[in-house]
Amino acid sequence: MDALPNEILIECFSYLDALDIFYSFDGVNSRFSKLICDIPLYIDFHLISTAKYCQICLKLLSDPEIKRQIYSLKLTNQNIYQQQIVKSASQIDGFVHLRSLCFFNINVDIKTLWNINFSTLSQLISFHMIDSFDNLYENLHTLPMSQIQNLTVPTLDASNDCLLNTFTTLTSLTLSNCLFTVLHRILKYTTNLKHLQINRLSTHMLFSGNETIDDLVKNNPLNFLKHLTINSYNDEFIILANILKRMPNLTMLTLIDYEDEKLFNVDQWQCLIRSSLTKLQTFNFTCEYSDFTDHNEIQTIFQQLQTDFWLNEHQWYTDCILSDKFSTIYTIPYSYTSYTLPSFPDTYFNQTIDRSNPFTKVEHLEIHLNPLMYQYSCYFPYLTSIKISQLCLDENYFNLLKTIVNFTNINNLSIASNCKFEQPLILLEIVKQSSNLSTLSIHHDTLLPLLVDDQLCAYLSKMIKKLVLFTNKNYEDFEIYGYEGDLYSIDDSIKDLYQTNKLWTVFENIEQLECTIQHQKSIRFVLESLPKLSHINLTLQTQDCPTELVSFAEHIALRLGMKIDVEMVLEIGINLSIWIHR
Repeated sequence: MDALPNEILIECFSYLDALDIFYSFDGVNSRFSKLICDIPLYIDFHLISTAKYCQICLKLLSDPEIKRQIYSLKLTNQNIYQQQIVKSASQIDGFVHLRSLCFFNINVDIKTLWNINFSTLSQLISFHMIDSFDNLYENLHTLPMSQIQNLTVPTLDASNDCLLNTFTTLTSLTLSNCLFTVLHRILKYTTNLKHLQINRLSTHMLFSGNETIDDLVKNNPLNFLKHLTINSYNDEFIILANILKRMPNLTMLTLIDYEDEKLFNVDQWQCLIRSSLTKLQTFNFTCEYSDFTDHNEIQTIFQQLQTDFWLNEHQWYTDCILSDKFSTIYTIPYSYTSYTLPSFPDTYFNQTIDRSNPFTKVEHLEIHLNPLMYQYSCYFPYLTSIKISQLCLDENYFNLLKTIVNFTNINNLSIASNCKFEQPLILLEIVKQSSNLSTLSIHHDTLLPLLVDDQLCAYLSKMIKKLVLFTNKNYEDFEIYGYEGDLYSIDDSIKDLYQTNKLWTVFENIEQLECTIQHQKSIRFVLESLPKLSHINLTLQTQDCPTELVSFAEHIALRLGMKIDVEMVLEIGINLSIWIHR
């Protein structure tokens, strides 16, 4: 790279996060160090999980010259390192070129954030509070709303006219939750809005006010609004139709997880589009139905979507999947970032169209399909995570997977507890294909027999940075709790370690571990045996007092010459999150 001209290097750096740039190139030579101190920086702190990365971040945020280069900040406080960074970044002075500020998944009291002197951010045009719980509308007046164009907040107070009057500059608005009555009022003030996204539109309140729906449609249309996305809607068609009638120039409509009172009233939608949405070019929707919904009803809806209006006049094509777990009708391309391939489905799709890229938006795939029943025509080119649920993973199954999945970008592989590998070679081939793999979630009893293969062990040792172990529980637990049943108890592994268990020698390079413990000695074993470990997430299955376990862990860490920070989380059981400073 040293032979490349500065212009090419700057172009390459534009594709990288600032943290990766400084981690990889700062200090390599004087030319690189000078170059990276003169380029715009876009920093996303949500992946910070080590002390080394944290120190780089704090250096960036404390250097006055580097702060002048920062154009975008994305902050979260999900671990102790990120909490330090948020505290440092809240001293906002010096970010003279900051244009975008995002707080993501803030999980503690964030009132200190509102002590920021936003008046110093003269170039700030984007402010985002994503997946965070806070009554933001009480504090939005501190933002320089006269210059904000892009805004993301959990919800809004529609009774505050003084606040809503400042929304005229907004061109993009995202709300986590919104009542339709509130939305109608907001739309009266956001007259320049071009993009609107509502993650959940609720309609539990009846419309009230001095103006009727007809008055609002006639007197307060949103002529600039082009794109509308609603991620969750389950209510009457007419309520949503009244909102859409205020958007005569809408060109793109996306409805994810949509269901009206008649599942999907095709005739009503067709009339609405012809009368009020005449400029609509792209219509994406996904309707998912439970196993209680009659398949004949769903199939009838699908057939009604195969008419000239949908297929020829607008080129809006749909697929239909009917299975015993759930059923779905969705437009092509599929709009979700997650997709599930069911085990015994009936599928209906239009074979006359180009189906090479229907799933380009899907990043997370869960596979339950039976190879003997496979009848899909699908390919997932941009997956980052995959979960496999199949009783026997043999060579035929792997060959089928290769026709469905591009493994190149996958960094998270989860193997369900009901999976059994015919031979270690199958997992080896999956790992070799997944060159970016760093996280493995797997059942302990599934994993251990595979570690007889030295080549597989070498790959796992080199690639896996995070290991999640779980025990045999009902498969439904994954749906409810977010993991595959109970996490594996590390105590069982300790008992076997000096006999046949290669687990902890193979994974001695992991940096993160999730499992359960029953005894204090398990914490000592982990701290002593895994030299690169920086984070442990433990589910406690012990009669010991949690505070005693924390004290014991701190004592062992001190004896080993390391410092730890421990967070106790009371959710489903008791969890200890331990951060290790070596």
